[in-house]
Amino acid sequence: MEQLFSLETFRFYLSGNPWLRLLLPFGGGIALALHVSPESAFYYREMYGLLAFLLLAYLLTLYSKKGLGLKKWIPGSIGLIFLFCAGFQLARAKTSLHFREHFSRQSWQALYVQVSSIPEKRGKFTRFEARVLLGVPETRLPGAPEARSPGAPEAQFPAVPETPFRPAPLRKSQAIKKTKGRLLVYIRQKNRLPQKNRLPQENQSAAKNETSGKGKLSPEGGLSPENGLSPEGGLSPENELSPENGLIPAYGDGLWITAAWQDIPSPRNPAAFDYRAYLSARDIYHQVFVSSAEWTPSGSNSGNPLIKRAAGWQKRCVDVFERLLSDRDNAALLSAFVLGYRSGIDRDTVSAFAATGTIHILSVSGLHVAILYWLISFILKPLSFFPGGKVPQLLLIISGVSLYACITGLSPPVCRAAWMIVLYAIARFLGKQHSAGNVLALTAFLLLASDPLVLADVGFQLSFLAVLGLICFYSRLAALYSPSDYAPGMHRRRTPRLLQRFLKYIWSMAAVSLAAQLTTFPLAVFYFHQFPVYFLPANLVLIPLASLILYGGILLLLLSGTDAPALFLAEQLSFLIDMMKSGMYFFSQLPGAVLDGLWITPAECAGLYLLIPAIAFFLLSRKAAFLTGALCVSLALAFSFTLEHYRQARQRLLIYFHLRENQAIGFLSGKTAVLLLEKPFSKRDYAYSVQPFLDKSGIRHLQTSEPADNPGSNYLLKRGHYLQFFNLRVLLVDKNFTYPRTGGKAGTGAKALPCDLLLITGNSYLHMEKIRQSFDVKMLVSGASVSNALDSYLETYCRKWDIPFYSVRRSGAFIVRLPGSPNAGGKPGNKNELQIYSIR
Repeated sequence: MEQLFSLETFRFYLSGNPWLRLLLPFGGGIALALHVSPESAFYYREMYGLLAFLLLAYLLTLYSKKGLGLKKWIPGSIGLIFLFCAGFQLARAKTSLHFREHFSRQSWQALYVQVSSIPEKRGKFTRFEARVLLGVPETRLPGAPEARSPGAPEAQFPAVPETPFRPAPLRKSQAIKKTKGRLLVYIRQKNRLPQKNRLPQENQSAAKNETSGKGKLSPEGGLSPENGLSPEGGLSPENELSPENGLIPAYGDGLWITAAWQDIPSPRNPAAFDYRAYLSARDIYHQVFVSSAEWTPSGSNSGNPLIKRAAGWQKRCVDVFERLLSDRDNAALLSAFVLGYRSGIDRDTVSAFAATGTIHILSVSGLHVAILYWLISFILKPLSFFPGGKVPQLLLIISGVSLYACITGLSPPVCRAAWMIVLYAIARFLGKQHSAGNVLALTAFLLLASDPLVLADVGFQLSFLAVLGLICFYSRLAALYSPSDYAPGMHRRRTPRLLQRFLKYIWSMAAVSLAAQLTTFPLAVFYFHQFPVYFLPANLVLIPLASLILYGGILLLLLSGTDAPALFLAEQLSFLIDMMKSGMYFFSQLPGAVLDGLWITPAECAGLYLLIPAIAFFLLSRKAAFLTGALCVSLALAFSFTLEHYRQARQRLLIYFHLRENQAIGFLSGKTAVLLLEKPFSKRDYAYSVQPFLDKSGIRHLQTSEPADNPGSNYLLKRGHYLQFFNLRVLLVDKNFTYPRTGGKAGTGAKALPCDLLLITGNSYLHMEKIRQSFDVKMLVSGASVSNALDSYLETYCRKWDIPFYSVRRSGAFIVRLPGSPNAGGKPGNKNELQIYSIR
């Protein structure tokens, strides 16, 4: 046991898991590429030259290793460097933003896109992802915005675009160019009226040639009847994809879009969910909002046939559940359990599953595929006793898993699990000594080679970490308790066999939950900032019910052609789903069910991942080195947590949140805060815009107050619209603001009230001369609810009188850190900072 976890053992483990050795440098190169900005300069010729040199050096060293007397590690090192560079280059090649052909490099009058995801209805919009293939270059009119120059950095352009420029009418002889990139498209469902100068449908051979590969477009090609883009062409009402006839774009459809695209905005409030970063990991950096009159179908569909067929199967299965189950909520949950279709589930239900640590039940993933694999293997087990029966058994297992992946819409989690199950089944069939870790590494390598950007997907990370936890900890946790021993309290009598099996099943499930939680909870806390306290009992109760519902749902699909059996089974499934919902709400409403507001840094997350194996290795080997390492990591984490607690206890800051339809101004002192609200919060606004920052700041006591109320705080004084926050004097101007009478002259400051910050909210009528006569304003801040016209007027006035100006509407939340607060001490001279305050 002393040598169980030595360096030689680690080398031996790597030698027995060759795919793990290949995965580590390959994944490292992809991770580095994902952290390099797509807008940064990069020399691809040099990278390709380096790859070619490494490959040539590797081949030469293999060929003449003995003659040159090279060390054994030299060829391997060159190969690992080659894999690292290959992973880096592959990930960069999958990122289209840095290519000169990207559609964002110039302005377009129209873009031809292909729907690349299953369209989803989100309120008034239909949302889908699309690949940009072609474009009609724009002829700029006077006053139109300049096109983005190739290679221009993102920071040169405003985060919130101005009023979109509407394209000019199409003209003949306009060139069609190939372009690339991906868009997030929102189509508003409104009445569609006939429009002139819309791109036609009947003769769009150019788009069909591009998507089908049967022809090519020359850059000098223009709009003419010959190439099918005649401005006079139109659509007939019978075949039009429009809300009138109930049709929406389908996967693979080609569309012409004439609306103006825009950058996906960064989060407007600190600590809010960064949707822009989430989409950038999928190579999506722009979005477009399209009215029903700004898109035209091309009449072509060239999507992946397998994905189209899988989407159709999933839709038919969802229709079966909705037809047989009378309760729509239960039908939506059954579609989520069996098919991974979550469109009909409300947010409260999703939050309740997350609070109990059973959110993985709602998304079809490795758990569902493993349950199905166990069922198919159990049914087909008799085939293994016949000569040659293992071959049809393997084929039926692969077919069953593949068919299930298809009816779930070929979602990425199911495909990952299916890959792993198929590789595991093939290894068992071949009878070779296989390592579960090697199979896991092979699956990850194949998935990353096909799509390197999936490494940034949270589901990918959590699913592989969960399987890694099962490989590392499950067998050891399961061995800690054996139900065959004498049961406690039974006076040395043997445990009955039925009870033994029940206890073994319960402990096995508990070991699975604990093993998966050990390797996933640091990353889950880092991303979701909460931890479900009752995850273990909730999983013990809900997972067996989920297994029964999964089996019953598949059986219901098989019996959907019958009447009485299908209705009877649907009633039983509805009863099981009601039981699951009752159990879920019971655990979610227990006191202290969720530890929320947990914010850790990437370094602290990495420290937790060092601490877990150190403790595990110490418990297994009893070596003092692992205990010493665990203690060192624990001390580092304790120091980091204490430092953050000290920073939070000393903080004193003001924050003006970015909210479109409300006003929220926070005054933070230590771990207490006062929120001034214009009107009561909606649950969604608070959860997405305000709560993340308060949780990250460690706020434990929150008081809300409306403008007419007095907060009654010892650090915030309020009289009318005038506030005193420690030594910061704030004037709040809203629709109820009245101008005080003073005898001073404008600009002299005589008898003018001192005002460090003037906060503007709403579209109130402002007489800036009166305000300047009454108050000595040092800085003016306009809120997110201020209109564009008023925002521009205020900025012009402040520039005229040399008053620092900040627009929350355009630049996001406004923060002031008072002296004595951590990170305070602003630099004088910055137009958005005062000399004694740190403002961002």
